Amino acid sequence: MDFSFLKEAGVEEERGFTVCPASSFSAWSTTSPLPVIVTEVRGEDSLGVVRRELLRRYDGAAPVWLWCPKTREMRREHAAALAFPQREREVMLVICPEECLAASASAASLQRLRRVMEALRAPDGCPWDRAQTHETLRTYLLQEAYEVVDAIDRGDRENLKEELGDVLYQVVFHARLAEERGEFTLDDVADGIADKMIERHPYVFSTMTAEETAELLGSWEIRKMREKRRRRLLEGLSVSLPSLLFACIMQKKVSSICREKAAGAEDRRGRFESSWRKAMDMAETGSAPDELERCFGKALFEMVDLMRAFGMEPELALHRFNSLFSEQFGEWEESLRKEGRTVMEAGPEDLSKLEDRLEKKGLL
Repeated sequence: MDFSFLKEAGVEEERGFTVCPASSFSAWSTTSPLPVIVTEVRGEDSLGVVRRELLRRYDGAAPVWLWCPKTREMRREHAAALAFPQREREVMLVICPEECLAASASAASLQRLRRVMEALRAPDGCPWDRAQTHETLRTYLLQEAYEVVDAIDRGDRENLKEELGDVLYQVVFHARLAEERGEFTLDDVADGIADKMIERHPYVFSTMTAEETAELLGSWEIRKMREKRRRRLLEGLSVSLPSLLFACIMQKKVSSICREKAAGAEDRRGRFESSWRKAMDMAETGSAPDELERCFGKALFEMVDLMRAFGMEPELALHRFNSLFSEQFGEWEESLRKEGRTVMEAGPEDLSKLEDRLEKKGLL
């Protein structure tokens, strides 16, 4: 039997491996550190025998290499996502016990966090944690998410690890609250997102041609609408999103199904300049506040569309500009403090220095 495909799975033949048919996989000994090649996997039934045994011994995240002889394709999947390829009559699996154990250890870490949460919510646990609800935790979830963004912007990987842990804690917290009310569990949350990603990426988790993949990607938003049973394309967008981000996501959704109508950069620039001039004209003529607000809102909306034409994320661009402006203003304020003065005591000369500083940095 040809085992040349093992190299792609990182298995060295000279170091040894074992061979086991799918029908006997349940009797395979996990005490052996050697990789095991599972043969005679003929259809979903025999694959299911292996999948169930892997889930029993390890965890859904246990890595498995799947070899498709017909297409000469080797791909890495997780035990929970194993599916028999449509165009194959028989496949082989490569399983490395050490990698499976490492994945199970990772899952054990999440179980530890779950037990910590259970202890905090117990009758003799932490009074503050026991008093929380989904509603009271809302602000903390938003705060932790923004702190993750800050760590990414600063390039602080150590702090990013900590902040991601804080977000994970919030997820575990909300799942625990739901579990106590018999609504859903943390496992339901994890399984739900895993199932969703597998379903939305059949070109990764099953065999598809390049043409089928392109067609599928083109109908992404339509597929999501059907999956969620939504009647409208923009249904489900969170109104709590920052306005620039909301506009950007909304425009992307619309353009995904109206590509033939999508304007180029020059057309978008023309729309932005026209809407901005109209808003300024209305401001100068003293138009009603609600009309003026709508016109300036439209100008901002067109600006978002123009920025997208140049590959920019409006929310991120404004965030970074705000950070730079705040930094420069703070340094100017610090220079006043060293002279024993406050911002309220700044004179014309000081303000001129502030303008010079901002102009040099391209902020004015």
